[in-house]
Amino acid sequence: MLRLCCVVLFLLVLPASSLAAEQSFYALCYHEVRDDTLDRGGPDRFAVSTDKLITHFTWLRAHGYHPIGVEDLIAARDGRKPLPAKPVLLTFDDGYASVYTHVYPLLKLFRYPALVALVGSWLEIGPEAQVPYGDERVPRSRFLSWDQIRELQSSGLVEFASHTHDLHKGVLGNPQGNLLPAAGARIYDPETRRYETDAQYRQRIRADLKTNSDLMARELGKHPRVLVWPYGRYNQVAVDLARAEGMPITFTTAEDSLPHVHGLAAAGRFLIDADAPIADLVDRIFGPQTRKPPLRVAQVDLDYLYDPDPAQRERNLGLLLDRIKAMQISTVFLQAFADPDGDGTASALYFPNRHLPMRADLFNRVAWQYTPARGYRFSPGCRCSPST
Repeated sequence: MLRLCCVVLFLLVLPASSLAAEQSFYALCYHEVRDDTLDRGGPDRFAVSTDKLITHFTWLRAHGYHPIGVEDLIAARDGRKPLPAKPVLLTFDDGYASVYTHVYPLLKLFRYPALVALVGSWLEIGPEAQVPYGDERVPRSRFLSWDQIRELQSSGLVEFASHTHDLHKGVLGNPQGNLLPAAGARIYDPETRRYETDAQYRQRIRADLKTNSDLMARELGKHPRVLVWPYGRYNQVAVDLARAEGMPITFTTAEDSLPHVHGLAAAGRFLIDADAPIADLVDRIFGPQTRKPPLRVAQVDLDYLYDPDPAQRERNLGLLLDRIKAMQISTVFLQAFADPDGDGTASALYFPNRHLPMRADLFNRVAWQYTPARGYRFSPGCRCSPST
């Protein structure tokens, strides 16, 4: 029987200061823009129609919002020029061809700047090849060509960010078989039953970021100064490597607070889902910022999840997930050390390490099951995969 020690805390967030005082800004994350949302097997969760994008842009203009570019963020960060009132950064991930065919005409019409993130390996394949996109393969023609990219850059309205070269995919991240975002996870090798070492992880990420930066420099005449993390997943090591490769500004998809110009190392964005009504978009993103809803926080002791039988551990995990969902918990803190006798001393850990025995390789599995994609948000300390 699953025993769950769960302390629920309801925390009120204090009123935030004004956008002008904090030099904060809104950042919106779009993906594909298309009008055939019923094709290709059903609606795309992240695609918006041209009409909806026009509605978004029109609403921004009518309500006094000012789309800004990366240079505006840098100028405000350096103290050279403050951000305008109600600043908004428009970003488009994955480098879809619709940025050229659907978005670019609107950017010219509204005179709005935008940031577009490119995955290098997708752009390098032949025109007749298929791009490995998630669980499917899609035509290369669904993404921008280099000629289109150069035209967009020359317009002065579009800046291009690196979306990594080949990290927009899942890699085996634990013994239980979870595929985790490649940029933020240590790869697990089932043959050796080991994770990447810190050195191997650093080398893999560094090589990928450099490859894409150099590719963009060859094609566009300059290196990117912004990195957008695939799936919004990152860790501090990856952020440091991005900075070393000339990309001190990186973006994720965290929606728990507004980014500000002095927090550009890992700035959050609001992910735009499919064609939600404009009222929903306005309420979720541009609603009152003076008071946030209460946080619902749970502390979970992995000792109460553990069982010597791996199958029973999985059943316990399923029950835990159901309970957390039923309680509408928004943030979870994991106690990742073993203290089965309750004497307050850690006798083992639930992830590979150099200091204590490992009771079970469980932390990674449980942490991933609570990722934002599954409707939960983890505390910053639980963002990374365990290191060897």
